[in-house]
Amino acid sequence: MPRMALKKKEAQQQIRRKVTLTTAGYSVVEAAGGETAFERAADGPDLIVMDLLLPDADGLELARRIRTHPRGAEIPIICCSGFLPKVEQASRLGTVFTDYLFKPVEPWEL
Repeated sequence: MPRMALKKKEAQQQIRRKVTLTTAGYSVVEAAGGETAFERAADGPDLIVMDLLLPDADGLELARRIRTHPRGAEIPIICCSGFLPKVEQASRLGTVFTDYLFKPVEPWEL
């Protein structure tokens, strides 16, 4: 079963995404904070979905850290954010993200 690491700050949206992904056959690994997300990324999930605006970390910086880890270089990282200026900044600074989802995200988009 494919594994996904999901880092999301809003609990309701995280629950909805987890239900959607597990129903689709994914094993979802959650992270409560930036450091935990980094540690879980080191385990080598098949995909990471994360926000740019995290309560305890900068999502762009966290994605860069994940990319420097030997296992993190090849993991697709999807940026999920509703804050367009931050997404544009991430895109201009040399992308560490494989793709972008703009909030609100519909279940079918996952």
